[in-house]
Amino acid sequence: MKEIPLDVIVVCVDGECGKTSHIIIERNSQKVTHFVVKTGNILESHKRLVSVDRVVRTTPDSVALNCTKEELAVMPPFTQMQFLNPITGKYEPLENFSDEAMESRSSHLIWSDTSILADPGTDIFSIPIEEELIPKGEIAVHRGASVEATDGHIGKVEEFLVDPQDRHITHLVLEKGHFWDKKELTIPMSAIARMDEEYIYLNIDKASIKSFFTEQHNEQ
Repeated sequence: MKEIPLDVIVVCVDGECGKTSHIIIERNSQKVTHFVVKTGNILESHKRLVSVDRVVRTTPDSVALNCTKEELAVMPPFTQMQFLNPITGKYEPLENFSDEAMESRSSHLIWSDTSILADPGTDIFSIPIEEELIPKGEIAVHRGASVEATDGHIGKVEEFLVDPQDRHITHLVLEKGHFWDKKELTIPMSAIARMDEEYIYLNIDKASIKSFFTEQHNEQ
């Protein structure tokens, strides 16, 4: 099985290039298609969709790619900034704005070398928002997403384990918690009922999850 770690360093062939933030999963097949690499610092960051074909190797602390930083920079974006269109009253990308909307909008924006900021004097709803460009029929899951048993919260997503042959997720690894001596817990995909970006819903209760931990602990 191959680890798909989240929130870890990503290394291109010419050096460190960012960190993983999400994995993209086909909703029906539970097959991993991409992961998201966040490049740059907090103020000037970009998120790119990277095919799993680009992965050379993974460790619990890193992901190595077979591309350069320049190649990474032109991969499809995972997010798009949207602004309140004063004509339609909806959030849209700037390329959708008419000349009239741009003229109206420009009077309320501060333009800098790298970004567009809302004028502090305008309504808070004019602040731009970031939309995730998730491929149709797929979901994006991030580290720290809540894992819910049938009878309540049980932990948070640490990483996923994937079959390197067919890229299907085989197991979910729960984040260390305070219930069982802060140990990681590996749960098979058969125990997962459904997933979205913020929540993983299991089809078993807390007692069954504890039995998983006991079995794994005894095998160590």
